[in-house]
Order: sequence, then C-alpha cells, then structure tokens
Amino acid sequence: MHVGSNCHSGYRDITPQVITEDAELQSKARTWLRRELRVFTFLHTDPAGSTSQVATTSSNAEFLLAYIVSILKMVDIRASDGHAEDLLTEFLGREPARLFLHELNAWLRSPYTKLKEWDENMQYEDS
Repeated sequence: MHVGSNCHSGYRDITPQVITEDAELQSKARTWLRRELRVFTFLHTDPAGSTSQVATTSSNAEFLLAYIVSILKMVDIRASDGHAEDLLTEFLGREPARLFLHELNAWLRSPYTKLKEWDENMQYEDS
C-alpha cells in the first residue's frame, strides 16, 4: 500500500539524481535486487551448457543487478512514459518488470535499511 513521503513516515521521493549521489541508497538497491532476482529462474540456468553453472548464474544475476542500478541512475522508474519498464521488459517480461519496479521503488523510498524490517512492515491490499 502507498505511504506518503513526509517526515512522519520516513518515506522520501527518489529521483535518478538522488540515487546517483547517494552510495548508501545504491547499496540499499543492490541488497534488495540480490534477493529479488533469485525469483527469476532464467538466472539460475546455464543456456550455453557450460560446466560452470555457479559462475554463469552469478554472472547473469550480477549483470542484471548492475544494469538495473544503471537504470536507476538515469531513468525515473515511476515516469509515466514507462521507459524503465521498457528497459527491463526484455529481461523480465512486461508485467513482471512493472511489478518489480513498483516494489523496488517502494523499498528505496522506505526508511528501512534491513530487508527483515521491510518484510515485517510491508502491507498489501487484499484483492
């Protein structure tokens, strides 16, 4: 559920400039991304049939992680033109990219620094 940006909630608005200038925010993004990218099974398979699956898995996930951090530094992930979503769709698919960016934005805006705190405090609407 949406939480407004204000001094009481601790949530804040995030822009590419803020992310570019804040190393801690970039680290926060990487923490969340490392966990959430585990959901995508294509990162855990070796399309080339290499014997080094661990290296390939790590390489795929780290590439995508670095790519997403680059997107965060250049593109407003909430922008109505959907540019960030378009950039991720090639890797994740349209709907997964949309949800992924929504959740990433919520995490980055939040005052939480640990995933455990985030998990304990997140609220979702019942459908």
